[in-house]
Amino acid sequence: MAQAEHFYSLAEASEDFKPRFRPRMSAICLRYERASSRLAEKVMKHLHKHVATHIESAGRFWISTTVLKGQWCFRVNPVTFRTRLARMDELFTLLQAECAQALASRLKRSDPHEDPPRGGPIACNHGSPERSGTIRGEA
Repeated sequence: MAQAEHFYSLAEASEDFKPRFRPRMSAICLRYERASSRLAEKVMKHLHKHVATHIESAGRFWISTTVLKGQWCFRVNPVTFRTRLARMDELFTLLQAECAQALASRLKRSDPHEDPPRGGPIACNHGSPERSGTIRGEA
């Protein structure tokens, strides 16, 4: 629970992210907000999915995406007691960098509101239901 509270505090203090609710258990949902007023929700969907997939593929963290009240969000669930707050800081810094990079590549497009092409910088094939959205435990 302390990890989720810490992550909530990081998101709340950030101009880039908005936590969707104060965590009552170990899960925390947050939305990348820097671009939300400029981009259609379907583009925000691609951005959130791309970033989550890219972070997962690096093998250091497991996070997922979800939809809350029609808006795409990241879902982070640090369920292991071994997860240190420094790991939460590391994940938050990584989320900031990955989202900024994905947004920059998106805004270079001629029409940032259109769907990305298959295989483009924000396209991904994420959606395996067996992914838990947890941070990998430390031994």
